[in-house]
Amino acid sequence: LYSANLNGKDRKLLAQRVLDFCVYDGRIYYCDIENESALCSMKLDGTDKVKINDSYAGGLIEENGMLISSGKNREDKLFLDDIENNVEKCISEDKCWNLNSNNDWIFYRNQSEKGNLYCISFDGREKHKLVEGNISHIVVTTDYIFYRDIGDKSKIKKYDLKAGLE
Repeated sequence: LYSANLNGKDRKLLAQRVLDFCVYDGRIYYCDIENESALCSMKLDGTDKVKINDSYAGGLIEENGMLISSGKNREDKLFLDDIENNVEKCISEDKCWNLNSNNDWIFYRNQSEKGNLYCISFDGREKHKLVEGNISHIVVTTDYIFYRDIGDKSKIKKYDLKAGLE
């Protein structure tokens, strides 16, 4: 994991062998392969490195002050880490891959069901199958989810959030 100026200069190595990472509130959160795949954080300049827990944080993203991940050492279940309160919670027993989110929902490929596109609320109480198929590369915008349908010649498709979730 490197940092650099927007012009590509002043490149600096921050960490080696990083699986996934996200930036939140002046810190980088990352899965550190060098540290037995632990979830770690550091300041943006690479200082003040801290191990948070032993989770293998794959698909790591941040939304609503929560770290969202699924971990291989946890059977790819979906976990939320409340950063401020240092509380971790499993919200789905599904095998969750290709994570993405917006303020209201977490979207994922449900590998327990051969790759169907699902969404789940942040408290885990509501869960919906949105698209049946072998879905990957999920990208969420305000109005749409774009995804690749592997079962349909890897075509890029979209799902209308306003029409589908209301």
